[in-house]
Amino acid sequence: QRSTNLRPTPGAPNEPTPQPRLAGKVTTDGSLTLTWPSVSGIRYRMQESDNLTGPWRTLSEVVATGNPTALKVTLPGAGQHYYRLVLP
Repeated sequence: QRSTNLRPTPGAPNEPTPQPRLAGKVTTDGSLTLTWPSVSGIRYRMQESDNLTGPWRTLSEVVATGNPTALKVTLPGAGQHYYRLVLP
């Protein structure tokens, strides 16, 4: 069974917080723009790693002001690179 995080919405039924799904697009300047569905006021932590098992490094913490949220990052050199969102 999948658990759902609920966010309080005074005076209305609680709404589930959407599960973030990252989308990435390489821009013309060679950077990467990561975009995900977000909820205003929720803090998201973007992390990166050279390996899926870590260690993970925090790139940025973003408080969403709308939906979706985007973050532009510099692409690393050659090799695989991984990104993930953490809800602290």
